[in-house]
Amino acid sequence: LGTGKKSYEAKVKKVMGKGGRTAAVVKFAPRVARMIFAGSDYLLVPSRFEPCGLIQMQGMAYGAVPIVASTGGLVDTVKEGVTGFH
Repeated sequence: LGTGKKSYEAKVKKVMGKGGRTAAVVKFAPRVARMIFAGSDYLLVPSRFEPCGLIQMQGMAYGAVPIVASTGGLVDTVKEGVTGFH
């Protein structure tokens, strides 16, 4: 879900065209994002640079476990063993 470098978008679209159990939406679609978060068990965020990082917080709000790179805002908001629930 989302947009980025055109070369990556083309690769994603190529994989989508092969069928199977892979899906992608190459555009910004907040409604689809909420459905993906709500149906996810985990959220993979392998960013090398992430100054803030909202995606992991959105995922956590829907109960998805964030698996993130140790960088920027990701390391500030995702703590090992801390759920945020009381």
